[in-house]
Amino acid sequence: MSQPRQILHLISLLDGYGQSKQMRQLVTQQLADACRVRIVALSANSRERFSCEQSGAVVRVLQQRWSYDPIAAWRLTQEFCQQPFDLLHVWGFAALRYASFVRPATSVAPCVATLAELPPGRFNARVDRFVLTSPQECQTEQTVVIAPGISTEAQEPFPRDQFLRALRLSEDSRIIAIAGQLTRDKSLEEAIWCFELVRTLDESARLIFFGDGPDRHRLERFARLASDASAIRFLGYR
Repeated sequence: MSQPRQILHLISLLDGYGQSKQMRQLVTQQLADACRVRIVALSANSRERFSCEQSGAVVRVLQQRWSYDPIAAWRLTQEFCQQPFDLLHVWGFAALRYASFVRPATSVAPCVATLAELPPGRFNARVDRFVLTSPQECQTEQTVVIAPGISTEAQEPFPRDQFLRALRLSEDSRIIAIAGQLTRDKSLEEAIWCFELVRTLDESARLIFFGDGPDRHRLERFARLASDASAIRFLGYR
């Protein structure tokens, strides 16, 4: 009987969004195929770490503090040396940079890197395949394009009236929803300003944020200052 395949995923940020979400879907299938999966993250939030562990993956967080943290690099070296793996899958350029610096030269396991774009040439030598999410002008024989996947699990519909009751909103509420990671680069405060203009035309309008992120607390403060706090809801990660 053949031994289960050992797969090591190294990811820049384990948070349930973007590449983290894509990795999670792949890991779910690998675990279903009886692979042994380890996830090493430079940083992670506790919710997503717990969720990955509940699914059956072994998770280690390196607690990165700076753009290149020598202590996190040393911890990654220990991960590479202590337990063997048959495949290394790197997610994100920050993770690729760490792997390029500390992966043992004697390692013969193939390496796959999923990135938004191709990295500088000096990072290409020890990567067997680059997976890009969209076609690019400078593709090479090392690259393959795979569009982001979506879950095929059936979702039970959630009735509108039940949703409104759960939020204690009236049945005539007009819902505007924003979904995704709450980060400063998305300029979500502009959405709050625009919503306040909409509310002057229709007082039944309500703005709902689905998602979490490092900018959430600032956006909540901004919402209290710019609008009626009861008209804007932050529901967190869903």
